[in-house]
Amino acid sequence: MRDQLKLSMELKAILASDDLNTFMQAKVKRGGVYGKEKKTILHLAAKYCQSIAIPYYCVYKLKVNPKTKTKRSNSSALHYACIYGKLQLVEFLVSSCKVPVDIQRKHGETPLLLAIRHNHNELSEFLISKNADLNVKDSKDWTLAHWAAKNGNSGLLSKLIKLGAPFQGVTKSSEYCLHFAASSGNADIVKALFPYFYPFACGEKGTVLHYAKGNWEIVEWVISNTIWQKMPRLSILLDIGASSSLIFQYCKEEINLGVVLMYDRADLLEILYINKKIQIQLLVHEKLGPRCTEKIKKLERWENVRGLLFVYKHQNMYAKVPLSLTREISEYI
Repeated sequence: MRDQLKLSMELKAILASDDLNTFMQAKVKRGGVYGKEKKTILHLAAKYCQSIAIPYYCVYKLKVNPKTKTKRSNSSALHYACIYGKLQLVEFLVSSCKVPVDIQRKHGETPLLLAIRHNHNELSEFLISKNADLNVKDSKDWTLAHWAAKNGNSGLLSKLIKLGAPFQGVTKSSEYCLHFAASSGNADIVKALFPYFYPFACGEKGTVLHYAKGNWEIVEWVISNTIWQKMPRLSILLDIGASSSLIFQYCKEEINLGVVLMYDRADLLEILYINKKIQIQLLVHEKLGPRCTEKIKKLERWENVRGLLFVYKHQNMYAKVPLSLTREISEYI
């Protein structure tokens, strides 16, 4: 049984410094493992070192097996190198140490899947050139294309598709590449992928519009250039917190007081009031949310102020309007 060691701050600093001479003087115990995960010194070097000098020493002088996996996640040093984007080390482990390019972790992640997941382009290109499996998926059915879409990496996603990697599969959360592309904010990917997917498919967060929340360019493109333009959209736009201007541009005919109050949208309530679609007096006894309640109070006060202004106007007494009332009026202009 190998000794379980604790990674000291001193050894961590030596690894991060890439100073081989200092590392050699540290007298690292051969065969030792670190922490409950039982990482080898090569795992730690893969995480902290930038060059391959110390990893090379670990393999050829300390005789650390580069294929050794950690206890819990079953990760090799190659997996660590892919997570942290260490291209030179990945090349060394794959080409010189002959670590299998498709070696898997506990949940089925291969080095290429991790490289794409962490958005390391050059590293991904290298692994693809080494014939890494393009059909891999993890225990949650995430594929290479899912991760490329989630990261908004249009160049890598395009290459994967051209090479024949699957991109129309669904995860165990019922999510497609289109959903992840929408959440990434990359409108070009959404436009390219849209024809390949059922437009109303729902993942755990909802429709493609739900996934595009906050990415309003994508939301507008979907509801104005796809079959979504023929569907009811108000409730979804309210779900994702769309602005009042966007809602009135695309859902003007759908807007009704009940939905506005349900979502406590004071901004929409004010627009309905301005356009004389509602009467404040009829709402005072309604069960309202906090924002609409506050807006109703302000609109009630405005009606009172407007009544006072009518009196002053009728009596031609504009010059005698109190300063406090003038200030209050300015809040409504």
